[in-house]
Amino acid sequence: MSTDNASSRRWLGIQRRVTGEDGETRWRWNFPRLAAILGVVAALTYLGGAVAGFLWLKNGRNARSLEFFDVLLLDVRKVKTSIARAHLEDARKSKERQEYQKAYVSYVSALRSDGNNGALRLEVAEFFTSVGSTKQALTVLEQGIQVEGPREEIGLRLLNLLQAQGKDARVIELVRGSFAKEAAGPKGVLFRRHEVEAVLAVEGAAAAKTLLEKHPQVASVDGGPLLVAKIHWAAGERQAAVETLRAAIAADVGSPTLFIFLGDYLDALGYAMDVEQVARQAVERFPTEPSARILLISALRGVNMTGTAAWRAEVEGYVRDFGDRSENLLVLAELGGKKGWVDFTRTVYAGSIASGRFAGMFGLCYSDALLRAGRVADARRVLDELAVQMGEEAMFAKYLRRRQVVAAAAAGATLAMREHARGLAVLLSGDSAALDSTRRFFLRLGLTEAASELAGGGGRGRVQSQVAQ
Repeated sequence: MSTDNASSRRWLGIQRRVTGEDGETRWRWNFPRLAAILGVVAALTYLGGAVAGFLWLKNGRNARSLEFFDVLLLDVRKVKTSIARAHLEDARKSKERQEYQKAYVSYVSALRSDGNNGALRLEVAEFFTSVGSTKQALTVLEQGIQVEGPREEIGLRLLNLLQAQGKDARVIELVRGSFAKEAAGPKGVLFRRHEVEAVLAVEGAAAAKTLLEKHPQVASVDGGPLLVAKIHWAAGERQAAVETLRAAIAADVGSPTLFIFLGDYLDALGYAMDVEQVARQAVERFPTEPSARILLISALRGVNMTGTAAWRAEVEGYVRDFGDRSENLLVLAELGGKKGWVDFTRTVYAGSIASGRFAGMFGLCYSDALLRAGRVADARRVLDELAVQMGEEAMFAKYLRRRQVVAAAAAGATLAMREHARGLAVLLSGDSAALDSTRRFFLRLGLTEAASELAGGGGRGRVQSQVAQ
């Protein structure tokens, strides 16, 4: 055995014959040759592992864009990017097929594989927003503040979502902190616009006007004229707000939003005929925009509260042109709720049930109309029925509980109001900004007992039977 091993070692050349000073020949280890052989074995082993890893990633993990040399050279970043790209492709395909659960899993997997990819974060956040997972979209963008890639785009998208959620204090904190460098950069004016708007919401018109004077360029960017009008309106400068919007519209600036706010301001000032004129201009300029048609429907009903043939024709036309999407019908139902169109919202609610659409939100609009019309008992009955039918689906339950608080207060049912407020506090317990916003809403209505339940306090106050304006 030992003779064979020695022969093998000598045959491989890892031992060599050495003649000593005494003339005797001995075998010694040939370390250079031994190192070379071990190196070849290690290289072959590494190559085999790389091939196996490449095949597993290519087939098992569907990393279709992965190159063999990425694995061979241990380029971890490229390997992760390839895996993320595969998940991203799967997510997009699932989204196109409206398989949103599969798309969700694939998007999350892509983000886990390549979390430092800013562009990927933007796409994932956009998907979460589109399916109503705004809180997750905010988390994705907040975590992306420090990653590589399009910081400005991530920042602006994040600020948009935060303001849509009423988290204006956080917007101010980010613009003056994490995004201070971007606010001083090429797109800084867009960050400043968000800051001014957040200051208006948090600190009031005077503070917003002072900040706007420091950054006058904000008034000329997209959304700037509307922001200036909002500041004027909040400061009680009604005519200045109207003239600002008229000037922006005349200059062909902006979107249907300018017309909508101008219509709302004119309506608040009692200029019904002017509202109709503005609405027709909006439809003429933006004929395919549902929001412009909604403004015209509201204006036509405002001229004649009993409804007109023109109003009915416009409603029918809206349903015909935009009724294939539930969200468009919901906007129309929300308008009916705000205006107190009881018969109309009841019809839309019944239609949503018959068509198999999610009827809960349409039912809330019907209850809004009943409450607006002073039919408090009927509104509470509808809300109670919705609570039984829809269960405790988190997002819907928040809207439902809030209305139940207002309806109970309008009926003078203090105990029921406080019970509903406690239920709402539980639903909002994980979102301090929403909790604070809702508490301030109740305080504006004079519902101090409901507000105290949300604040976790036991203070008592007078309940005024008011309906949200």
